[in-house]
Amino acid sequence: MFEALDVWSKIQDGRLSSTPIQRARVPSWAHPGGTSDIVRHVNGAGFQVATTHRIQMPDGSIPHWHAKDIHIGDIVIWSQEP
Repeated sequence: MFEALDVWSKIQDGRLSSTPIQRARVPSWAHPGGTSDIVRHVNGAGFQVATTHRIQMPDGSIPHWHAKDIHIGDIVIWSQEP
């Protein structure tokens, strides 16, 4: 769904603003020294349209990033979670 709706490119080119959810931020166990973030992606109208999980290292690199879900309003239309 992320590819079909072009979400990744919208994140990369700034059409969606991306903000880590601070209360969900924890140290990464898979990438020592990194931070595990759940990231909220919001459109220009202020609505959340997607959530991702990423690991960010102290040097700014991102060794892991995957889609979690896609929203329309308050409704989750696709989720990686069962």
